[in-house]
Amino acid sequence: MTKKRILVILPVNNQTNGEGILEELASAIAPDFELELRRLADGEPFIDNRYEEAVNTRAILVLAKAAEKEGYDGIFINCFGEPGVEAARELVKIPVIGGFRPALLAAKLLAQTYSIITITKNSVPIVRSLANWLGVMPASIRDINMHILQLHDRKQLVERLVDQSTKAIVEDGAEAIVLGCTGISGLSDTIAEALAAAGKPAPVIDPGKAAVGFLQALIRAQISQSRLTYAKPMDMRELVFQLHHHHSTDSYLPS
Repeated sequence: MTKKRILVILPVNNQTNGEGILEELASAIAPDFELELRRLADGEPFIDNRYEEAVNTRAILVLAKAAEKEGYDGIFINCFGEPGVEAARELVKIPVIGGFRPALLAAKLLAQTYSIITITKNSVPIVRSLANWLGVMPASIRDINMHILQLHDRKQLVERLVDQSTKAIVEDGAEAIVLGCTGISGLSDTIAEALAAAGKPAPVIDPGKAAVGFLQALIRAQISQSRLTYAKPMDMRELVFQLHHHHSTDSYLPS
């Protein structure tokens, strides 16, 4: 059986970041699919603001173009903030998915209200902008005030996620929780179990698993992004040729 191939792009230039990503996503992958991971060859080591996102987008697009050329069936840009997703969708024909949209749409399917629990305070305005753009405003967007460099402290990470998730349910009226960072994939079950044990049985959505699950569905259905929404960039040599050809043809038209 020839497996469908998904490239997971880790959109940072950091060889130590992202260890264990493929293992954490493995439970969401069907037997006829396989994941491969690539990191950026240059750019910033983390994305915590719009500047770092802008700097890294070009390198993300290089990997996306290479993935299509090498025959991958889909691309997951492994970041909740979806850096480079919109541009990559214009550049390639194969489906491109980020971490935000599948997770938020899953929340809308499962509950009437939901909150996003993200990592740093810097990311809150970025997440709010994405929610406004998609038209899926959550009950709240909370952060646990931890930098990605601190996420190795799993005990503190879980405690803060459970604390903010509980407050989102009790104080903000959330009925589902979206983990707002793909860097904390693999903790959704742990958070959900802690909430259920406290009498707050809300689903907790892992953005990475939601993304690869949705991407597999698109690939199976042979559906990709709309060219009416994401127009393919025109090669400048092709544009010059067309303009020259059009001009030459016009010169022979009767006056």
